[in-house]
This record gives sequence, C-alpha cells and structure tokens, in this order.
Amino acid sequence: MPVSRLSRLAWVGCGESWVLELMGRGYVKVARVGQGASAPFSMRLVSEEWLVLTREPVADFQSLLYLRMPAWLSNGGKGPRYGAPTLLSAHESFPLLLRATDAAVLNHVELSELATSLTRYASWRRKPSTESQRKYILKKILDTDELAAGVQEIDGVWVGRPWKTRFQVDEASLTQGLASDTIARLVHGGLGFWKKQRGALVREEKREARSHEKLEKKVEKARVARAKRAAARA
Repeated sequence: MPVSRLSRLAWVGCGESWVLELMGRGYVKVARVGQGASAPFSMRLVSEEWLVLTREPVADFQSLLYLRMPAWLSNGGKGPRYGAPTLLSAHESFPLLLRATDAAVLNHVELSELATSLTRYASWRRKPSTESQRKYILKKILDTDELAAGVQEIDGVWVGRPWKTRFQVDEASLTQGLASDTIARLVHGGLGFWKKQRGALVREEKREARSHEKLEKKVEKARVARAKRAAARA
C-alpha cells in the first residue's frame, strides 16, 4: 500500500527510508531497523535471588526526529546542524508506526503549529518552484556535460513519473511541492539509491533485449528450415 494511502502528511520515499521535512525546523526519518541489530538489555527479577538480563525484541521500523539547532548553538552553521535524534516510535508494523509517528509530530510542542503545512494538500505545494530550488535540483542530478549544454530535464522518477520519461524542470512544470520532495530525496540518500536502481533496470532491459534477439533468431532459423524441407519435397 502506498504511503499516500496511510498518511495525509507529505512523506517522501528516499530509497530505503521515508522522510518528512518540517518546513526548515528539521525532519523525521522512518527506516527499517538493520538486520541483526541488537536490542538493549533489560533486567528482570525472577525471584528474590535471581536477576536475569534479557533482550527485548527489535522492532522492524523506527522513526527518529531531527530538530535543527539554532544558529548560535551550531556555531553559525559551522557545527552540527541538528541536535541528537529523538525516537518517536518503533513498531514491527509500518502502517501502525506511521500512524503513531504522525500523531507524535502533530502533537509535538514545537511542531503542532505546522499541521496544515505538512500535509500533501498544503496550498504552498501548488505554487511555482523557486529558481534556487530548480538550480539545486539540476546541479545535483545532471552531470557536468549536461549542465554545460543547458539541459533542463531530469528522469521522471524524481517526480513520480515513469523512469524512462523526461521531466522539464521549469517554473511551469515544477511546483514547490514537487521540488521540495525531489530535494528531500537528494538530501536523504535517494540519489545513490536511484543510481543503483537505474543501473539494475538498464541491465535488465539489455538482458531482455538479448533474450528477445535470441528468440527471434531461433524462430527465423526454424522458418528457414521449414522452407528448405518444403522445397525439397516439391
């Protein structure tokens, strides 16, 4: 089930995680807990004489809140940009975790005022993208030669289109919402993930093309053989 069916907030898929940008205040990241991750020990009193250590089961998913630090605490931007992450929720069910995370964000003392701005239907998302957004996206996605040639198109996958289509990055086509989602993907690991995925898709296409070519040659060879046999009988 797509995330858009599970939450009204503007979660963005970044390959192996999901991110909710908080209008410059920070972001929330939902990710699968690593395989083999160790859970903290907890103590359990079995009897008056026995105290045992046990491991609690590790949740499949967790959500972490990263709040941006004030400039005076981050040394004018030279130090850490975000404070230590806060665990919002952990659960083996992604839908339940997302529901709990949404509630935690919308009821957070520092974020509750952003409730309407964080939804996928916020009015700001329909406005034309800014020039700085478009420049950032093109600079991150295109290579040096494409930038020098003035290319203004990116793979459609960045804006929810089929991966082989091209999307024009201009004021008319790219809204602030789409631009914000694309930048979130670029910032939070989506670029590296897509490069690997795109490579796999291209290799699969080539493999299918070779298989199709072999099949056509086999069919043509059989057709020629039938024609020869028919000519011999005649």
